Amino acid sequence: MPRSVERKNPRMKQWDYSSAGLYFVTICIKNREYVFGDVIDGRMVLNDLGKLAHESWQEIPIHFPDIEIDQFVIMPNHVHGIVVIENIDDFIVGDRYICPLQQNPSQKKDIKRNVMKLPTIIGTFKAVVTREHNKKELDSFQWQRSFHDHIIRNERELRNIQNYIHFNPDNWRDDDFFVQSS
Repeated sequence: MPRSVERKNPRMKQWDYSSAGLYFVTICIKNREYVFGDVIDGRMVLNDLGKLAHESWQEIPIHFPDIEIDQFVIMPNHVHGIVVIENIDDFIVGDRYICPLQQNPSQKKDIKRNVMKLPTIIGTFKAVVTREHNKKELDSFQWQRSFHDHIIRNERELRNIQNYIHFNPDNWRDDDFFVQSS
């Protein structure tokens, strides 16, 4: 009988993903299928599902009042976005962003990983897009399990990530998620 393989949790151990901060998130489509549209002349052209994902991402703060969204882009087979949890002003000193990791190195020990806010936000986003997609009976698709995240630690990282997201359509052919059609 085959052994079940335990899937590695991609979240940082001992980090509470309900903590205030900025998080760079990438959410992928299973098998890197193009389902949200295509990049034409360096510009992302969204199809109906892409428009639905775009609108659903913009509505995140409606469903989570203590959340803001920063730069984001819907690409053919993934979504990049910056999610801001709670009042980011708590982490601004002058015009510089200070990561909570830098402010408080003693991290919480007993984190209830099933109630963390960031995974709840991303799970809700994926569920809303899937549910609305199914109502409209568009072509089928599947999300890749989980999502990638990066805790943004300083202002330089924030600016670099914002630029990466902004220019992602321009740089699509060099992107790790680009799949050459056969």
